[in-house]
Amino acid sequence: MKAWTVIPDAPWRVAIREVPPPIARVNEALVSVVAFGLDRDDVDRLCQQTESWIPGRGVAGLVLQAAADGSGPPRGARVVGLVDGGAWAERAAIPTAALTVVPPEVTLAQAAAALGEEAKRDWQTRPWDDLHGALDALDARSCERIVLCIPSGDVPED
Repeated sequence: MKAWTVIPDAPWRVAIREVPPPIARVNEALVSVVAFGLDRDDVDRLCQQTESWIPGRGVAGLVLQAAADGSGPPRGARVVGLVDGGAWAERAAIPTAALTVVPPEVTLAQAAAALGEEAKRDWQTRPWDDLHGALDALDARSCERIVLCIPSGDVPED
């Protein structure tokens, strides 16, 4: 699969490379990434990480493989979640405790945009059920604070 990875000699320390696909743990769903957010934390971590590390925390996409333990959304569900690195790729393994279904009226791009820095800080101390509140409160201004990237280069028909 393709992913943005840390390459110390590359411009901005990142480049797209072929990497092994993630292997989901028993409590993780394998997600096909449609959109991911870019925020200051992601950029700051680029300077601290070693070669081949895949950046990114906020991710939205479709569940390719549900968690083996039965937790989390089923295959095909539209989801948004957080990972500790690995979102800037075509696929990501996301713990189901950090994953929620995106309501039908919210696009995956909007869901990824909702994962701004303020939301990430808040979600560290609040249950993930509050993600729905953040998605409901999404407005145009919050979308302007974040850059969305589509790993495959295709714009989703979401």
